[in-house]
Amino acid sequence: MSDEGLAPGKRLSEIRQQQGLSQRRAAELSGLTHSAISTIEQDKVSPAISTLQKLLKVYGLSLSEFFPSRKKLMSRRSS
Repeated sequence: MSDEGLAPGKRLSEIRQQQGLSQRRAAELSGLTHSAISTIEQDKVSPAISTLQKLLKVYGLSLSEFFPSRKKLMSRRSS
């Protein structure tokens, strides 16, 4: 299964780890708190778009790369 099927927090955690970043380092680079990143990655809260954009900028991703399009999802499910 691709990581696109995972909950957003879990996906963010996996992306961060793939890039070799700790939660503390991601917090420093994004301007968020370590606590905020931890809470988001545990899917205890859904991040605001602005918060998500800060994290994705650190990870070198755009919103469109993080969220697959509906068309893309539908084609994967039918194949």
